[in-house]
Amino acid sequence: MLSILDKTLYSDIPFFLPSITDGNLRLMKAITGILTNTSIPRLQVRSLYADWAIGTEKLYQLFEVMQTSDLLRFIQESQESRFYHP
Repeated sequence: MLSILDKTLYSDIPFFLPSITDGNLRLMKAITGILTNTSIPRLQVRSLYADWAIGTEKLYQLFEVMQTSDLLRFIQESQESRFYHP
């Protein structure tokens, strides 16, 4: 499984985003590591770009590439469901 992750990160993703840097690849690997080690896979976007000193535009580009390459699948909560807690 890890070999597939590495192949996707280091071979497939640079094909979609030629301007990607080694730091961006390390960030994407860290994101996948965070998601695989949590019981509820959830990302706090504000803390990601603050903790890793990356701009929101670049972070969303990386998310787009990760989703395009089928590395991740994002499910966004609707605004209504964010405030409903039964």
